[in-house]
Amino acid sequence: MNTKLDLTDTVDAEVGSDAIKTASQVHESVRLAARLHWLPLACLPKSIVLLDMLQTMGIPACLKLGVNKREQQFASHAWVQVGSAMIGEPEHVKDRFIEIHHR
Repeated sequence: MNTKLDLTDTVDAEVGSDAIKTASQVHESVRLAARLHWLPLACLPKSIVLLDMLQTMGIPACLKLGVNKREQQFASHAWVQVGSAMIGEPEHVKDRFIEIHHR
């Protein structure tokens, strides 16, 4: 088992469509598993699990953290990116959140 996450910036790593497809499939598995958890899981723990699984598979993935751009009320979000693809996220996420950190 991988006990240490690689938090280096891999957002610019070249990835093929197979890696993005695999990452999307793993994301779906994490999403379904999270639905079975007895407590609701927010985006951060799900993103950390997804990041660890992808890195274990050798897929260069990056954890992103962002805050809302336009709303009066504070909101934050975590997601995983493989290359330039946001895994399992709708396109509006990059319009709604300003990235404050990525690793």
